[in-house]
Amino acid sequence: MSSSLEVIDLSYNQIKGKLPLSLNRVMLWYLNLSSNQFEGPLPALLQTPTVLDLSNNFFTGPIPNSTLSSLEYLLLSNNSFDGNVPVSLCESTSLIVLDISNNKLSGEIPPCLGMLQDQLFVLDTMNNNLSGQIPASLGKQTDLSILNLRNNSLSGELPSSLQYCTELIILDLGYNNFSGTIPEWIGQSLSVLMVLSLRSNAFLGSIPSEIVRLGYLRILDLSHNNLSGTIPQSIGKLSSTASEKGIPEDYIRYLEDESDNGLMGSLYFVVKGETRDYAKLLYLSKIPDEIRDLQALQNLSFSMNHLTGHIPDQIGKMHALESLD
Repeated sequence: MSSSLEVIDLSYNQIKGKLPLSLNRVMLWYLNLSSNQFEGPLPALLQTPTVLDLSNNFFTGPIPNSTLSSLEYLLLSNNSFDGNVPVSLCESTSLIVLDISNNKLSGEIPPCLGMLQDQLFVLDTMNNNLSGQIPASLGKQTDLSILNLRNNSLSGELPSSLQYCTELIILDLGYNNFSGTIPEWIGQSLSVLMVLSLRSNAFLGSIPSEIVRLGYLRILDLSHNNLSGTIPQSIGKLSSTASEKGIPEDYIRYLEDESDNGLMGSLYFVVKGETRDYAKLLYLSKIPDEIRDLQALQNLSFSMNHLTGHIPDQIGKMHALESLD
């Protein structure tokens, strides 16, 4: 194989078999074998590309405990990797995107991931079986914009250090075993947050009024917890024009709609040429009159809830509303 080869992109084919060991003899900076039918364990890579995309294949076994010093983008989603998240990933000090979602990984999130060179942009571990708590060290990743830990077995309270991740756009911690109250610092510090999903955990107490400070928020899902009290009356102050502000990066892969319905607004992300519709919810007990202030809201559903009281007349003044269920 040519030693001058730098880029290999075989994505979106039907190539089968195991990765050839001869790849280790090539100084690639870009290797994309995504969306094929590669299988078997992943061999340790002696030469480190800058971009490594092996997503959407049939790889099995543990993620190799290799030193990947120059790696910036590691995409291993939608395979069958098992075992722990290797600590050697922490030696990838230039790591920007780490997507290991939709595998069979277990163990804890390595605390050393928080010790990278403060440029981690995406951390996606969705749909694994990770346990333990969120490492407090992740709060040092102040450039982190997407933190998706959805559908694992994580537990404990949310570390207060996450308040320093002020660039977070998406924070999805749904379908875990988190407990305690919803921290006030989410509304106080995460000012550019567009998606907040804490659904299907064990949070208790009331919804903090600071949530209404999240002027970019488009999706709020707090359903299936142990929350009590009332919805903050100033919820109508939440801006629904965030989609006009744009997304700072073009790599945003997000979630499918698994909603039970409630307050619904649609958020569309265009990723790698695909449009994803993510409609999410706020579980309501009473429809607040302030909902009239959401003048850009287009879709509103109250079905499958336990609503009391009347439907506010002010809904008739929501001129952008296209669908009411």
